[in-house]
Amino acid sequence: MISDGRNFLGIDIYLSLFPGLATMPTVPGFNLLGDGPRDLLDTRS
Repeated sequence: MISDGRNFLGIDIYLSLFPGLATMPTVPGFNLLGDGPRDLLDTRS
C-alpha cells in the first residue's frame, strides 16, 4: 500500500502516510512478541 501511494504523493500524501504509520508500531510489537517467549524459555541464562 505504501508503494502504491508513491505515485500520488503530490496529490494525496495520506495514501502512503497512514499505512506507514500503522506499520511503525506493528514491527516493534512483533519483535517484542518474539523476544518475550525466547527470553522466558532460554535455559542458558
